[in-house]
Amino acid sequence: YFKFTEQFSNSPFSELVDRSEVDKYFEPMFLTISKGIEQKIIKDIPFDILAVFMFYPVMLISNPKLCKNIKLNEDTIETAFTLAWDAIKL
Repeated sequence: YFKFTEQFSNSPFSELVDRSEVDKYFEPMFLTISKGIEQKIIKDIPFDILAVFMFYPVMLISNPKLCKNIKLNEDTIETAFTLAWDAIKL
């Protein structure tokens, strides 16, 4: 699923998807992040920038073609999560 999603999201076909329809699935996450910003837990910066630092590290480390020398296990996953969290938390 991950490989398909990555390929699709980087293809011209992704432009045919109604973004507002996709955003409905992410609404709980958007609300949680908004609450975190209001409660001064998460940095108050535009969501698109937050998303880069929250998701891209995890997506990159989970791609074996790009991270050939990294073995995914509990320690590397925890480290990746911690680094991503440290990038967005206050």
